[in-house]
Amino acid sequence: MLGINPNENKPTVETPMAISVTQLRCSIGGADFHEDAKSRLEELQAEIRLQTGRNVTQQELLTRLIDDAYESRDEVIDSFRDSRVPLAAEAKAAMRQNRFHSGVETDEQDIDDVLYG
Repeated sequence: MLGINPNENKPTVETPMAISVTQLRCSIGGADFHEDAKSRLEELQAEIRLQTGRNVTQQELLTRLIDDAYESRDEVIDSFRDSRVPLAAEAKAAMRQNRFHSGVETDEQDIDDVLYG
């Protein structure tokens, strides 16, 4: 992001790590989103303080969340997909886990009979 350093009256370039919550709200837009997200961010911030005894800034927390999302970007991208097909390898393995072969050959008619009577 470009800005002006008021102390030096020179242009500055901010890295993505230096984005403030206010700038994030402006970038994303929408007051409803901002209030909900800010509230949840503050809740996380308070929980971190309670459980660790460490005060973290909202900027530190946002940076950590962005870093974590960046490291698992495939999952983040997949979360925006309309469909979850094809299944992940773990889901396929879970489906196969309790499968067994009964020794009986099943054809389409057998399936139709079970489904449609």
